[in-house]
Amino acid sequence: MLVQIGWFRCSTENDCINDWDDHRVAHIDNKTEYVDYPSKYKLQPDGTLTIFDIVPEDDKELFICKGEIQFSGTKDNVTILEIIPGK
Repeated sequence: MLVQIGWFRCSTENDCINDWDDHRVAHIDNKTEYVDYPSKYKLQPDGTLTIFDIVPEDDKELFICKGEIQFSGTKDNVTILEIIPGK
């Protein structure tokens, strides 16, 4: 079971790894959703992130979902989504 989940936007995975807090767009902590940019994103209680509008600045950006799993110590579960430029 995930106890904390965060969504991050960055140009490379290392950008996020070097400073997670600077790249956070939304997170869940103690079953409460927090969205840093509510005009751009919506976060569901299950961790689903809705992006309202993909703009050209998002091309080739990564959206990384990082969750901490209960009873696994510091083990993280990470999913990476890449925005592919449209035509």
